[in-house]
Amino acid sequence: MKMFEVFVVLLYVSQHISAVELYEGEDTVLLDCEFPTFKMGEPIVVWSRYDLSPATVHQRQLEGDKLKDQNQRFSGRTSMMIDALKTGNLSLTLAKPIISDSSTYTCTVTEFEQEVSRTEVPLLVREPPQVWYNIVPDVLVGVVVLFLLALAVFHGVVMSEKRKNTKELTPVRTWVIAAVPVLLIVLLVALYSVILYKRSKNTEVSQHADIVEVCDGVELVVLPCEDSSVPKHPTVVWTRNDLNPSTVHQHRRQGDDFHNQNQRYSGRTSMKTDGLITGDLSLILRKPHISDSGNYTCTMTAYGNEMTLRDIQLQVKEPYSVRVEIWVLLAVLAVSVGVIVGLGAYMCHREFIKRVHKVVVEEGVESVKLPFKTTAYLPKDVRVEWRDSYRTVHMYQNGSDLPEEQNWFYRGQTAMNRNLRRTGDLSLTLKYPTDGGIFTCTVYNKWRIIKMEKKFKVKVKVQKVVVEEGVESVKLPFKTTAGLPKDVRVEWRESYRTIHVYQNGSEHPEEQNQVYRGRTEMNEELLRAGDLSLTLKYPTDGDTGKYRCSVYTREGNILMKKQLKVQVKVQRVRVAVEEGVESVLLPFNTTADLPEDVRVEWKNSYRKVHVYQNGSDHPEEQDHIYRGRTEMNEELLRTGDLSLTLKYPTDGDTGEYRCSVYKDGNFLRWKTVLLMVEESVTFQIERVTFRNRRNAVVSTPLVPVKSV
Repeated sequence: MKMFEVFVVLLYVSQHISAVELYEGEDTVLLDCEFPTFKMGEPIVVWSRYDLSPATVHQRQLEGDKLKDQNQRFSGRTSMMIDALKTGNLSLTLAKPIISDSSTYTCTVTEFEQEVSRTEVPLLVREPPQVWYNIVPDVLVGVVVLFLLALAVFHGVVMSEKRKNTKELTPVRTWVIAAVPVLLIVLLVALYSVILYKRSKNTEVSQHADIVEVCDGVELVVLPCEDSSVPKHPTVVWTRNDLNPSTVHQHRRQGDDFHNQNQRYSGRTSMKTDGLITGDLSLILRKPHISDSGNYTCTMTAYGNEMTLRDIQLQVKEPYSVRVEIWVLLAVLAVSVGVIVGLGAYMCHREFIKRVHKVVVEEGVESVKLPFKTTAYLPKDVRVEWRDSYRTVHMYQNGSDLPEEQNWFYRGQTAMNRNLRRTGDLSLTLKYPTDGGIFTCTVYNKWRIIKMEKKFKVKVKVQKVVVEEGVESVKLPFKTTAGLPKDVRVEWRESYRTIHVYQNGSEHPEEQNQVYRGRTEMNEELLRAGDLSLTLKYPTDGDTGKYRCSVYTREGNILMKKQLKVQVKVQRVRVAVEEGVESVLLPFNTTADLPEDVRVEWKNSYRKVHVYQNGSDHPEEQDHIYRGRTEMNEELLRTGDLSLTLKYPTDGDTGEYRCSVYKDGNFLRWKTVLLMVEESVTFQIERVTFRNRRNAVVSTPLVPVKSV
């Protein structure tokens, strides 16, 4: 009867809790242990790990926790219920478990230095599963789906914005709209990846019915084996038959027996001390590596009988590297985001092109209106800015225009609605438009953040004047209202050159470019008649270009302006003459009263034909072929007749002749004449006299002889 009581006590005192498994990175893990300490007088509970020194993990007494002998690796990471000794719930909470925490933890209850209860709890902390290679296809599918979703969202938002009349769609807002789907994709892909990762954690089961899979480098692996009917004096042996000796671990009632153990497992195997009582005969193998892969057999021998309990196949694999898969995933994300951003930029650009409103106006009209109306609320401190490509056209802020911020070119030429905040009419009136281009109206708040924007492409149809070279003059028309102020300044310009200036009732030839001196004139009563047309005499191909007439006030503000495009069609003068004539005239008539210091030079290709300068000819500069064969009008500067007489022309004189007029090295005017000298055929009469049979005299005339 006494033996039975002892056996019952042993069964009661020694307990086994199933192994606790989790992944590294969890916040806490609970190691279960229960014992009715509330029936005891002075209970002491000690959680230990005997493979460490010191072995104490946590200690609890009636006075509270006693952590003086605690192993430092568990400092601040362990706790028990406050009323653990009163309730009998002696479970240990371990915070921030890591792989090195994997081991067997023992919960021991003592009273008066005698052990009353012992509970062993195996803890296995695993590395997070590295199974990205299984989820990359899912991620790719997710990226494609999200990409299409983002496109649909972006396109829908842009189309809806286009249909709105309350606000104009600005490039900034377009980019924001484009960025939202991109950020949404990144967030959703990240969330999708986390979900798949969590799913992979839940679905990775390394232990199957007879196969245990583990990665090299984990702290330990448990090879399961259980038997509910353990005899009194058994011997449990774990073997691996491909080794010699084959014994991996041997356990008897008295404890472990390492006499015949294979040395490669020395110090790396263990079984639960109460395994023969609880029937849990599992083998704990620490630091498994690839060479430990094989078939492990659990056998039990009792009373001379041997029984195989379990065959386990252990597969230790190399740690899987996720580096390549992560780079693949990042590359896919980068490409997806790049494609979306690029497509967004393209769509923004396309929308930008579509949103540029075209305005076409005839040059010379009094004004043109660039319409911009909105129903959006405009605060008092709103700033409205009109700009062309690089200049400020008009500025409005704090209820008034700011002409000091305008570019000088537009001062006095623009106007906006005075009550634009009330009416929402931000249109710009541009007076006397001559220049086309892109005009942009931008509306800012007080923090200089763009609230709305609208663009216009203005095309000014410039009047074109076409004239043929050689005519006496051409008129560039510009008629405006009569009664202009007497102190206005009228200025005609071509590119960077001043053509004609009228101010204070008279012309100012001293301001003219020398190319145009003596070649321009305007109406004598231009202010009264409002006729600001310009007459340009003897136009040449060098006069082709854009001409602009600007009318300024005394303060320098532009009243009006007009632009014309002049094209002088060059018709090459062709002079044909037969060889042998006494002379030929190469015509060139221009304005009279040329400056006395001009240089007139006739050339044929690279050869100088005739040079006139400082009131006389310069035969020393002539090519020897033309010396003594050329002459010009004696009063050529006064008359403007720069024609050249070439004496005794021959077919060798055929070619292009160019007359250039210089002053201080600058071209004033020029003309080209093509000379064609044709060979002549003459007939020479020769008489050949002979007698016929009848002695009659016969003459044979008209024998043609080609002269050379």
